[in-house]
Amino acid sequence: MQNDSSKVLSDSLVKLKEQKLFCDIPDEDIKTALNRVEEIHILKDELAFRKGERYHKGVYFLLSGKIMLSRPNSSIKLICENEPVGLSSFLGKTMYTVNATALMDCDLLFIHELCIYSLMELSETFRSRFIKEIQVRLTNLDNTSNTFLMRSSFRTVGSCMSFPIITLQTGKSVTDAARLMKEHKVGSLLVVNRKQIVKGLLTARHLVFRFVAELEENIKSPEIEKYMDTDPITFPPEYPIVEALNELHISGATHAVVMSNNKPAGIISVNDITLLLFENSSVYCAHIESMETLDELKKVFANIYKVVRSLAISSRVSRELLSAISSIHYAIQRKVFQITSNHFQEKHNFILSDHTYCYLLLDSGARNEMDLMPQINSSVILGNATSEETAKMFDKFGQSYKENLIS
Repeated sequence: MQNDSSKVLSDSLVKLKEQKLFCDIPDEDIKTALNRVEEIHILKDELAFRKGERYHKGVYFLLSGKIMLSRPNSSIKLICENEPVGLSSFLGKTMYTVNATALMDCDLLFIHELCIYSLMELSETFRSRFIKEIQVRLTNLDNTSNTFLMRSSFRTVGSCMSFPIITLQTGKSVTDAARLMKEHKVGSLLVVNRKQIVKGLLTARHLVFRFVAELEENIKSPEIEKYMDTDPITFPPEYPIVEALNELHISGATHAVVMSNNKPAGIISVNDITLLLFENSSVYCAHIESMETLDELKKVFANIYKVVRSLAISSRVSRELLSAISSIHYAIQRKVFQITSNHFQEKHNFILSDHTYCYLLLDSGARNEMDLMPQINSSVILGNATSEETAKMFDKFGQSYKENLIS
């Protein structure tokens, strides 16, 4: 497969370097990073992808032809020629928000997202251009500037992993492991044999939940092999931290091994990633901003909730943490408000922005802080000149918004 990819890339390299993203990037850097590529041909009027389709885990680079990006029931249309296609879904990694339709027969080079991250690590020039290209594409498609897109969205596990790795040989006891963790102030050890071949990963959590939890029984067999993970999660150095965090949560693991050229290069933990990400909560707000339906938002919220819960449990609840959590909750509430108002307008032909109003979203703590009566919940404030009919419509909207927030 890699040989096929190398040949495809070599054949396409001249056309690829005609694009501004690659124009002066060294050929060797491109060939080193882009080892998972696929040549694709689509005919006139065919779709490279459609709105609502799951993200393809990569970016299409248009080598010849023209593709129109369009959103159903919208006036937004964007013609792409000799440039990337699928950029707007690269950040959120959920579903495509537009249709990509060929205006003529097209040749495309599909490059896997890990290759993109790898080239971003190798070339700061490519990294800067690529991020700017995404910002421009999001702005053109949404007619707004995307204030949530930050460079930290593209941090990789290689940039925040712990190294050098502390190792322990097979045959040692959990007591040996605990002493070594304490000595080096680490929460994990890589278990190797005498030939330094990796046999497993042992974490402080393993010691607590697998050994100490049944101490009377386990004290008879304290060898670390019984409690370590024999098949730990691994990531390449260029793997994005947002994706790594999601995989760790899904698997229930707290640590993973970073592998480079089939050798361990470092250790990455949930704590490492969450503390880094929450220095800039806009990484998660960017995911929220890319959502278009409540179902999509629910899935994203479920993952975000796991992250927030993990961070709250595993670290001090500092001012920075509370600020990050608040900003994420606000982004979710604002997105639900936007989706609800759009649906409400379609159903009732009533546009909220045609009226002057202020919406207060209050929980019990906020009501107490504002010295409001217990029965006063979330509410809308309207001007004195508002008609009774308009007030009733806002009341209907408030009910819909409340139901969508709860669901």
